[in-house]
Amino acid sequence: MKSIKLPFPYFFLFLFSFGHLLAEEISTKGALIIASVEGQVSVINNETQQEVPSERVVAGGVLYDGHTVKTGPSSKMVLLLTNGTVATIKAESSLNIKKFTQEKFDMSKTNLSELKGEPSKSNVVIDIEIGDMVVDVKKLDKKSSFNIESPVGTAGIRGTVPAISVMQMPDGGFQQKTAMLRGEIAFTPRGGGLPTMLGPGQSLASGIGPNGIMLPMQLGQVSQAMMTAIQADVEAAGAAMGISPEGGVDASDATVPDADEPSEDELNESDDKRKGASKGVGDDDNGTDAVALDKAGLIDLNDPEQAAKADSFVEVSTLSAGSYAAKGEKEAEIAAQKSELDGDKSQLAELKLQRNSRRNDDSGLSIDEQITALESKISNSEIEIASSETELGKGTASFVEALSDNMASTVDVIIEAEALGVKSEDLITQTTENAENAPITNSNLKLVKEAGVTDNDALAGLVSSPDKSDEAQEMLESAVELGQADSETFAALARSTDVADEMKKAKDSGTDVDSVLVAIKTTDSKKQVAKQKKVEAQKKKEEALASGVEIPSGLISSIDSAQDEAALTLLLEENTDTVYFDQLVALKESRSDIISADAETLAADNAKTKIVDTSAYVGKVKEISEKKLEEANEQKKGLSASTVAAIEAALTIDSTDEDITTLKAAYADDASYDTIISFVDKLKSSFDLDPSKMASGIVDNAETAADNLDTISKAEKLGVDPVSIAQKPERAKEYKEITTQVAEDKESG
Repeated sequence: MKSIKLPFPYFFLFLFSFGHLLAEEISTKGALIIASVEGQVSVINNETQQEVPSERVVAGGVLYDGHTVKTGPSSKMVLLLTNGTVATIKAESSLNIKKFTQEKFDMSKTNLSELKGEPSKSNVVIDIEIGDMVVDVKKLDKKSSFNIESPVGTAGIRGTVPAISVMQMPDGGFQQKTAMLRGEIAFTPRGGGLPTMLGPGQSLASGIGPNGIMLPMQLGQVSQAMMTAIQADVEAAGAAMGISPEGGVDASDATVPDADEPSEDELNESDDKRKGASKGVGDDDNGTDAVALDKAGLIDLNDPEQAAKADSFVEVSTLSAGSYAAKGEKEAEIAAQKSELDGDKSQLAELKLQRNSRRNDDSGLSIDEQITALESKISNSEIEIASSETELGKGTASFVEALSDNMASTVDVIIEAEALGVKSEDLITQTTENAENAPITNSNLKLVKEAGVTDNDALAGLVSSPDKSDEAQEMLESAVELGQADSETFAALARSTDVADEMKKAKDSGTDVDSVLVAIKTTDSKKQVAKQKKVEAQKKKEEALASGVEIPSGLISSIDSAQDEAALTLLLEENTDTVYFDQLVALKESRSDIISADAETLAADNAKTKIVDTSAYVGKVKEISEKKLEEANEQKKGLSASTVAAIEAALTIDSTDEDITTLKAAYADDASYDTIISFVDKLKSSFDLDPSKMASGIVDNAETAADNLDTISKAEKLGVDPVSIAQKPERAKEYKEITTQVAEDKESG
């Protein structure tokens, strides 16, 4: 079903045209006018359990009690009740309209969308069985009633705007969240008990277990983001009817003020400005916004520390509102795409039926051609929808819920980002999109700071990848478990937060955490060395420019833009006889170092993206090293204790090939010479493959790490000792070709 909204003039034309008809109907029954339908919405007759024909479930259609509205994913329906209530039934919801009776009134003289109170007394009972809805109930007659039931309890309403969300838990119980924009409700738990009163800006979390026992209720404050979201739903419902719903506090009970008296809004605004000024947050828009946040319970402006963060709270809330609006538009776009896709699928099914019955149409294309074209269109549409959903990220509901639950933590992350000099609108957007990770980010920051990490880049790394904070936390905790909770390890992990998901992937693939840490620390170390090299090169440049005579700016620019050694050498050759030649030599050296440092930085960044492969390679050489050590220990069993002690004292991880030759020569006449040679070779191999010795070469050859791992695996299957292959990651391509050829030769016989 396509998204349909009743345009402004047609909505009122509909009311006028059907006014007299409805006046007859509502002597006992109230009517629910469909203002808009988006996506997949069905209406079920409660008595017959039959679905109402889709042609009646359109904007302008009329429903009565005894029906249940069901909405699919990314779908919703807006209903205008003849008592003036506007109900928005959101995606994946089920609303049972149990009862709606209303005394007769003259519809032809009533504009339902502009009512401040209901035109005649009514009785409404609706049951939100599952899902989300926002209801804007106008002021009710004293003899009227409006109850919203759910599996958890009943909300009695007198004229208010609540948002109600009901979800079923895995154990079969239900949880309900009620958030008040304005007005009041009385919530009575299922099974009876004293009602709980909710006023403007208050929230109530309630639930019922699978055994029917009520869970403890929790009163709270509705976040500013949630208030904004509810108001957006109210306004969207109004837009469906061509009206602009009133915002702010419900004034339905207020008396009309004298002309000279300030309005209620003016008084409230004035009060907020005064309060903002008195609390030290200013009397400007930010100050009044901060007061609003205070009223919502997000900030305690009586706490100086909290008040100091007011601007950040406002900034985060403002940018989040923009994200929410953009998400709403994207959701509508996706809903339209899905609706069109459903239509195409229905058409495809019909075409296949035509093909089976050998019927043709007048399109000029054969049935098979039409089917092929439509299948291609459907495939492309599914790809586009998947892309749109990826671009959307969280939907509006989950976005608001995560942010409202973690607003304070999100603000703390942004404050930290500002202190580190990395705050930007884009980072705020990313952080709010991943608000559920904000407490984790703050925990990570605390952990590394307590370990003595003060490096700005490391701390900035933790806040700059908010989508990976949970993976970063797992790696930090793994380091703690290994006893590597030192500042060096933590700093390397923090600076590498942007690839924390890859580190976790390496860990989850079976690579031991120690090997992952070795790989990431080696990679980070190379990047830090390159960074320092660039700093020193820049210092050398400044010293060269400050000494001697002034060098033409054009020549300096040419040196700064040179991309290789050849270009720099040419510039020097062209200026051999100048008075500033010696300065040019220093500038050339500086630029050479900068080019080299940039290349090393790029290589290190690339190696970070290959951390799964490099970690696995480190783990593999560690495994081979340990195996060689075991073999060496077996060999030494046949040697005297004095011989073993002498060899182990002479042979270290830093021993050279020349040292090994000398050591072997010393035992040329020993009766156990062959055993000694085997012991020395295996011990040397174990040392050579030690991860601390191999890691640098592995990281330098990160691009071929996967190939070399594959080659080592093939060599082991062929019964070839992989030591030589593992020791030389720079020869990965050569070894791969040789091993592949040997494997093919062996297979062919």
